[in-house]
Amino acid sequence: MPAPSQIGWSDLFAVADRNSPTMTLAMRVLKRRGEPLLILPGRSRLAACAMDLYPAQTAPARLARWLAWLTFKIGVPFAAKKTPLTVALEEAFPRFLRRQATGTSFPSFAILAGNPHESGRRFVILVFGPDNRPVAVVKAGLGDDAIALITKERSFLQSVARNIPSIPKLRDYFESANLHALALDFIAGDSPHGQKAEKIFLLLQSWIDESRTVRLVELPTWQRLTRACADEPLFLRLNSKLGARNLHPAIFHGDFAPWNIKVATTEGDWVVLDWERGELNGVPAWDWFHFVLQPAILVEKLSVAALARQVDSLLSLAAFRRYAERAGILGVEHEWLLAYLLHCRRILKPSEEVRQTGELLGLLRQKWLGD
Repeated sequence: MPAPSQIGWSDLFAVADRNSPTMTLAMRVLKRRGEPLLILPGRSRLAACAMDLYPAQTAPARLARWLAWLTFKIGVPFAAKKTPLTVALEEAFPRFLRRQATGTSFPSFAILAGNPHESGRRFVILVFGPDNRPVAVVKAGLGDDAIALITKERSFLQSVARNIPSIPKLRDYFESANLHALALDFIAGDSPHGQKAEKIFLLLQSWIDESRTVRLVELPTWQRLTRACADEPLFLRLNSKLGARNLHPAIFHGDFAPWNIKVATTEGDWVVLDWERGELNGVPAWDWFHFVLQPAILVEKLSVAALARQVDSLLSLAAFRRYAERAGILGVEHEWLLAYLLHCRRILKPSEEVRQTGELLGLLRQKWLGD
């Protein structure tokens, strides 16, 4: 098994049995910053369809995706490098992909390659059915870190009630010594754009468990934060005010951002993906904070002062205040958001926005707590 930093998309199809019958596919490889981003089937029509895999967020990225889609759609010769891929048809993972396509022959597929710099890198595979329409999305991971994340997501999806809105149903899963994967039904659509306050309110309030009241200190997320912030004066101050507070727990996604959401083309319903951080008994409101702040930091590249204005605008929204009242956190929104920022810094530890998060935390701490 390669080191995590060396795991590539073709390793998903490593041949263990040299006697297995094989087929060779010509895959188109689109790169970003020198690294494979999308691995597309050779047929232009399928390659155009597979562009839906890429959750482009910035205007330049959306334009580049559209131009690539148009190029494939009209069949213009494309300069994307073609790479041969040998698939051993009787290996376990290729048979798993064939099962998703419900056909007898090996299906066409496309791959969205995960972040090559993450030790838990995962690959998202779009599987086409016999009619050349997408039927399933498979998320696969190689190596211990990726397998742990796939296992956590599978466990969450298996444990959540099937009637909870916007959470996909587990279609199938795969396990081998070095590779784990899960399969979901394909959903056509794009990421949401804009704040969508009323839509977020309707979705997140449906995840609140109003049948139970718990203290914040009883929630696993808060307990992890407590362990991580034992030496943090700000957290001790926040915990003294919030820890014993009674609230309604909520399903917590942990990375509730537009790029992890599909707006279904048919009904317009939201389907939230990537549940490796998901919890049934989570802290309410933090997902809403995440939805607003992560695009502002990573996509819009706002200044810290502009981020603070975004926060003030969010906390004053009528929809957010209705949500806060329903969850039982109305009146402590400032402390709640400071705790979320601490969670980002100490638990999530994002590499890309650590400076902005820290500066925003300092600015809001001074503004709201006076220190």
